[in-house]
Amino acid sequence: MSETPLHTGWFATGFVAGVTGVPCARRHDAPSLNASRRSAECRISELWLKGYCQAAVGQLVANRAFQFSITSQIRRTPMAKGYWIALYHKVSDPARLAEYAALAGPAIEAGGGRILARGLAAKTFEGTENQRTVLIEFDSVGEAVAAYNSPRYQAALSVLKGAVERDVRILEGLG
Repeated sequence: MSETPLHTGWFATGFVAGVTGVPCARRHDAPSLNASRRSAECRISELWLKGYCQAAVGQLVANRAFQFSITSQIRRTPMAKGYWIALYHKVSDPARLAEYAALAGPAIEAGGGRILARGLAAKTFEGTENQRTVLIEFDSVGEAVAAYNSPRYQAALSVLKGAVERDVRILEGLG
């Protein structure tokens, strides 16, 4: 009589996606994992494991419910907007500035930006008069930075090189 095969595979327990188990090192009279052929000890081990897995699944469900409640709280809190501010100190080539504006506007809008104001100040109280200013709003600072770094905006920016002297800042809103 030949020695019975050693089962070293894994048996499914119904845990996440139906696949979790423990190695069964018991000897069986056939390589099949048919329940009727398993020893009583294997079935007891499997029942214990199923109970353990059910407890683990219950914990995962509880964690997921907690995560959902936290996530929904976070989503209710409005994220601070991001603002892109450009201050033009000197414009030496207005034609290139116009070409830049034609390319940059659609690139900024594609990145989620909304141009709130642009042009000369209505009234200057401090600093340089007749300084062109642009104010763009984004849903977040990250979105503003991504729009600035986007290939489409960088292509527009290459047209502007040497045509202006300006400062560009991105800052976080207060709410």
